[in-house]
Amino acid sequence: MPFAVIMLLGPGESELERMQDTLESLETFETGNYDLFLVDDDNVAREIMDRLPNTIRNTTTVLRNPRNGRGSGGQSGAAVGIIAGLARASKANRFDFFLKLDADALVIKPFSSSVKTLLAASPDCGVIGCYQFSPASARGRTSAPALEKLLRQVSVWRQTEMGRPAVQMAWWGRYGRIRNLIREAVLNGYRLGEHCQGGAYVISPECARKLFDRGILGNPLLWIQTPLGEDVVMSLCTSAIGLKLGDINQNEHLFAIKHRGLPAAPERLVEHGFSVIHSVKDYAGQLEANIRGYFKAARTSLAKH
Repeated sequence: MPFAVIMLLGPGESELERMQDTLESLETFETGNYDLFLVDDDNVAREIMDRLPNTIRNTTTVLRNPRNGRGSGGQSGAAVGIIAGLARASKANRFDFFLKLDADALVIKPFSSSVKTLLAASPDCGVIGCYQFSPASARGRTSAPALEKLLRQVSVWRQTEMGRPAVQMAWWGRYGRIRNLIREAVLNGYRLGEHCQGGAYVISPECARKLFDRGILGNPLLWIQTPLGEDVVMSLCTSAIGLKLGDINQNEHLFAIKHRGLPAAPERLVEHGFSVIHSVKDYAGQLEANIRGYFKAARTSLAKH
């Protein structure tokens, strides 16, 4: 069986250009091994299929992010989009695993066989990636305080991702469902703020099935008013359904993922045998175009190894 790739596309031409190069890297090393699910987060419909390689158009699904411009594209809006993408992918086929992949990530070596082996050895893990405990968010804050606030029965949010204040009454409704999920996650051992870095991570088929059975995949807009990123949302939901988070780097060098920039120089990432890297937007002052250019030039030789 193939695996599924879920990618959220932000607005603008530059994001489409990133997507094209990233998909070229994926196709170089995993040709014919995956189905692609693209979640378009632009407010204007785009002809995305025209930008894809001919080889993958028949195995690609494009859907609009159901947030429709609401919330924050980098935080709660991304959570909505990835959950919607996972919901569509989990209904489409039986996949060996699901790979969440950002447009500013790159594939530099085959990985699917190693991931399947890793999942088989870790049946209790629902999400596997580069584990972090309460790192700073894109706004320089940690997610733990927001999660603590969401655990309260009553609270006032002076500003939400919807751009307006909200009163949190967590006995029922949206906030009640969120509070129950966080409580279940904590009872299962989840530490507030822990997650696998969002640039790229793996979701097991068992995790997707349990998320579907719990109705979590059917309600992606649940998170739209929260300040939580999709990686934190996916990780706490995984813990809530009784599965664990796995650190892929504890087993072998597969993913090299940081929130901003690359974890090491491009040459070192190749030397150490990593397969998926993030983020190629910058490293030590190098421009994204130069970093992508290095890997693009190296792709032919790397594919032979």
